[in-house]
Amino acid sequence: MRSSIFNSKKVKILFNWGILIVFLVLLDQLLGSFLNNALYKTRSGASGGTLINALETNSDILLTGSSRAVLSLDPQIFESNLEGISCVNVARNGSGIRYSTAILHLISQKKSLPKYICLEVSPKSREDGTWIMPFKHFIENNDDLSNFILSMVEKPRRFQIAMLSNLYRFNDIIFGVFNPKRSENIGGYVPYIPNPSKPVNIKVQERSVPNISASLSLTTKNDLIGFIAASKKYDIKPILIIFPRISNVKYWNYKNDALVNYSEEQDVTILRYDIIEDYPWINDIAYYYDSDHLNINGAEKLSNIIAKDLKNILK
Repeated sequence: MRSSIFNSKKVKILFNWGILIVFLVLLDQLLGSFLNNALYKTRSGASGGTLINALETNSDILLTGSSRAVLSLDPQIFESNLEGISCVNVARNGSGIRYSTAILHLISQKKSLPKYICLEVSPKSREDGTWIMPFKHFIENNDDLSNFILSMVEKPRRFQIAMLSNLYRFNDIIFGVFNPKRSENIGGYVPYIPNPSKPVNIKVQERSVPNISASLSLTTKNDLIGFIAASKKYDIKPILIIFPRISNVKYWNYKNDALVNYSEEQDVTILRYDIIEDYPWINDIAYYYDSDHLNINGAEKLSNIIAKDLKNILK
């Protein structure tokens, strides 16, 4: 009798757990579907709207990179200088070479691919895992993108299991879907407009330059090799761009020399705008948001210069 009662309670507990699991699965599917519909209505922001814009917009040139590219590469200025050439900024805060390689895999299935991809690049590859977040929505039915993302995550099997959940794809970007302009969720071209009432206090320093030849880290080299290989695979010409900084200028010149040398070894076009002797304006604090980023005045100036240099390359 006791055994029968015990078994009955056990069945009831299992039944309740089963109902809860079914409810949670349905909730996951419904909420995930709702958020997905909301996401696909956006065209900006680091939560995925910028990637959707890249997929939905046909362009001749993709402009990409980290927050420096977000704040500085104005696609309208590029288009005004390059008559008949369309440009889209798909840069993202905290992202860089790996993110841009994933972009190439993302758009690979489009009927019309861009001819060029311009990547703002730094000799230090410092991307954390957050760049993977927006690609969670696009890896189904795209083997190249899926394989690349899986090669970048620490625990691929756990990642694949987690991807069975619709909500997991939004686990850290839900609010960004509804507010794609929030400061930490920037993607695409979003310039910084100086506030006259709040002067920017930039501490300009000069770090010592080592007496040995600069070299790139193995991580940066491998990331660049992957980016260049993906560019060639999809017949998209890569163009690397070195941005100016106002602090530790000589040190960054030294580090960027290694980047230039390696790019030339790989036969990849690289444009550099970090040499004060060539571009005296980069030493003027009026063009900066902080020591590493330009404000809108610097963005307009740099975008015009890059666009004019690209005009010669595209001839």
